[in-house]
Amino acid sequence: VSTQSTWDIMVEKISKIVIVGSGNIDFFFGVDRLPAKGETVHSTSFSIKSGGKGANQAAECALLGTKATFIAQVGKDAYVNMLEDDLKSRGVDTSKMTKLADNVCGQAYIFLYPDGDNSILTVGGANVAWDKTSPFSPEQIEAIKGCDVLLLQREIPEYVNVVAAKIAKENKKIVILDLGGIDVPLTKELLANVDVLSPNETELARVAECKIAPGIEGMIETCKQVQKKAPHISFLLKLGSKGSMYINTKGEATQSGVFCDKSMPILDTTGAGDCFTAAFASQFILSKPIEECLRFASAAAYLCITVKGALPSMPKLSQVKAFLETHPHPLHQSQYHSIFICTN
Repeated sequence: VSTQSTWDIMVEKISKIVIVGSGNIDFFFGVDRLPAKGETVHSTSFSIKSGGKGANQAAECALLGTKATFIAQVGKDAYVNMLEDDLKSRGVDTSKMTKLADNVCGQAYIFLYPDGDNSILTVGGANVAWDKTSPFSPEQIEAIKGCDVLLLQREIPEYVNVVAAKIAKENKKIVILDLGGIDVPLTKELLANVDVLSPNETELARVAECKIAPGIEGMIETCKQVQKKAPHISFLLKLGSKGSMYINTKGEATQSGVFCDKSMPILDTTGAGDCFTAAFASQFILSKPIEECLRFASAAAYLCITVKGALPSMPKLSQVKAFLETHPHPLHQSQYHSIFICTN
């Protein structure tokens, strides 16, 4: 008699996710506040870690048991080996990364506040230096053709995402676009080749090009307005303390709360959205119920924010499973706030 769980058997199929996106070196500064113009303030702490929305999601996908291939551009500088080693150590296939001799790795300067929130300044570097006519090598194209899910973000040029999404859709693959990154409207060409959009509330307003009415119903209605123009689109909404929500192509919404544990305080929210989208994709690819996908992704995202750093905070499958065994149900918003207030 087999002792394997259904979960373990499904993971053994090794679903393939290709992540096309950014790889960064993150410089973290602990601050009480940002300096005003002409002012100098002292940092309370400093560290350097690997990150970038694409790299974060690639690491999380690999840590959760999928075969994750990362397609990215990095520089040949003092930091590239650290980024590549960090990804490899988490099981990511980095063989499709391109190293540019005349450029530097993308960089992010992250200012961490005492409450765990952050502000971020980015330097594009190799992330924004893609070839405009042929962004992908033949090997990279084959990797996209052979995946089950293509995961994109918006820290690389839009035309790169368009080409990647078109290749994937021509080969009947699922395309998930995390809307975190550049602060510009989404092009119609990219929207036409995406299956699932994953925004936070601000990013949803940007893609809808309108203000969102208050409450959950307002967000659902906003998604439906976008779906009138793009009926093939589903939404994966990241709503912070309000939880998360998935809205399918019929406009039907599935909502989930958030997790919180007073013994595990929030230390750093950097990378939480990346973790959530990647964790959701790892379950979605296995055709698990949407409620379970949301619950799993919420648990992974909570574990992420209890550790400092972006890529280093991505949890393993064993950690998420263990957390869900002791925290089977996420909290409603009112419950979350009562606990959160007590722990800060």
